Amino acid sequence: MFSFKFIAYLFVIHLALGQNYRVLDFGAKGDGTTDDTKAVRAALVAANKTNGGRVVFDSGSTFLTGAFNVTSNVILDIRGKILASTNNANYAWTSSAWQPLIYAVNVQNITITGGGVIDGQGSIWWKCAKDTSLAPCSNKQRPMLFNPNQVTGIVINNVAFKDSPMFNIGLSGVKNVHIYNISITAPASGDPVNPSHNTDGIDAGDVTVMASSSYRLAENITFRNLTIGNGHGLAIGSYTLGGVRNVTFQDIVINGGDRLDTGPNIISQPGRGGIAHNFKLNQHLYFKTGFPDIEIRIFN
Repeated sequence: MFSFKFIAYLFVIHLALGQNYRVLDFGAKGDGTTDDTKAVRAALVAANKTNGGRVVFDSGSTFLTGAFNVTSNVILDIRGKILASTNNANYAWTSSAWQPLIYAVNVQNITITGGGVIDGQGSIWWKCAKDTSLAPCSNKQRPMLFNPNQVTGIVINNVAFKDSPMFNIGLSGVKNVHIYNISITAPASGDPVNPSHNTDGIDAGDVTVMASSSYRLAENITFRNLTIGNGHGLAIGSYTLGGVRNVTFQDIVINGGDRLDTGPNIISQPGRGGIAHNFKLNQHLYFKTGFPDIEIRIFN
């Protein structure tokens, strides 16, 4: 089983290295002000037609773009900056939410890397967090930065996520996910000038790092080598309807002081609860928070 996966990954990497799709070659300006959405989508369509490839966002360029879909065997090589559009016309929508900036559904083997930045320009969206009737929410939930749904084989490394409108990375129904060497930043929810709201770092299945489940089981998750500042710490929940099990937190520093409202915690509320068991806190855990280090919270 291990050798099969190893060979598969080598094939995908070889394929992508041989086929590069520079967004600039598809008409993008990369000046941070021109809408490059059509060029970004065109580059991804071209990659899909050849069963994958490396879609390059060049260093020194800033690509203003709306939402786009990633298909199988694609590497998003973000060497410069992706700047999320604040115009909701550049996002498709479901019955309740705007499409994530980067969306992948029912695909396999996708990578986000390159050393660059994905900037969600979330400030304008945070203003309608508590009143979705306000623009640009317009009665829809805010978009995530990256939402893979029913995806097998995900690698995210060497990239920065900044100021997401909502969750940064929201994983749903995924398998074989490896996330490492990334940074995720946003203002604190208590920031007096520009507070962010629900800018969860990694949702595996609210909060800085979280393991949760809606209707499917979330299991076999390891969070390792993390440094966390302000936020809501490490959380199991609040959605646990499908069950959560086998979660390990290892080599983690939580150093938010009074800006952080809890350490590792299990949270839920009526209507969201399910079975949650087998959690481990291993090796070199350091908590400096303004509240209890380990907490179980049930909201009414």
